[in-house]
Amino acid sequence: KQYGACISFYELFNAYDRLLLTNNDLINRLDIDNDHLYASTCIVIFSRHPFFDTLRRFLFTIYQLIVSSGMTTSNNNQLIDHIPLIEQYLKHFFYHVPFPSPSKPRIFVEYDEPLLIVLPEDHGLPQNGASFVDLLKNLGTDNTLTLFLFALLESKVLVHSLRSSVLTGVVEAVNSMLFPFQWQCPYIPLCPLALSDVLSAPCPFIIGKTI
Repeated sequence: KQYGACISFYELFNAYDRLLLTNNDLINRLDIDNDHLYASTCIVIFSRHPFFDTLRRFLFTIYQLIVSSGMTTSNNNQLIDHIPLIEQYLKHFFYHVPFPSPSKPRIFVEYDEPLLIVLPEDHGLPQNGASFVDLLKNLGTDNTLTLFLFALLESKVLVHSLRSSVLTGVVEAVNSMLFPFQWQCPYIPLCPLALSDVLSAPCPFIIGKTI
């Protein structure tokens, strides 16, 4: 299983010459001297371990590095000049930061924003990034028990939220509640729009959707 964390932000878009090749109507409506055009950008990191908060903090470190350096993906020269610095951060995080162990359960990493990687407690449940706090906070006790019953009966379970960061942990918690049983049917914690047809499947499922 793979876990991911991401942050999205808007950055100033300066490469107007690229728009001439793709969107002439936008160029005609845009006053280059007075208007500012921003592009949506997203940076993502994947891991086999559910350290969502730590990964998100590391991405914010990379984001702050991008902002403080004044580089944008639309300015190739600045981006190329600062890529070695970003690579140093990535290399250190991936290859030199040790994984927490029972003998050293806490790993402290000193970046611009300090990171703390903590070995999850062994409480008998599978380690999968489940957030029971978010589950109870957003659904309440009664709805959580109802959801647990539907999962035990292998019903179709669709969890909807506008916050994808919360949705993943909640759906993982629903799956974890079945322990020691294992869900054998389709399971998609965060279903993309392109896979929406799976909701019409004639079989039980546990799916999280944001749209």
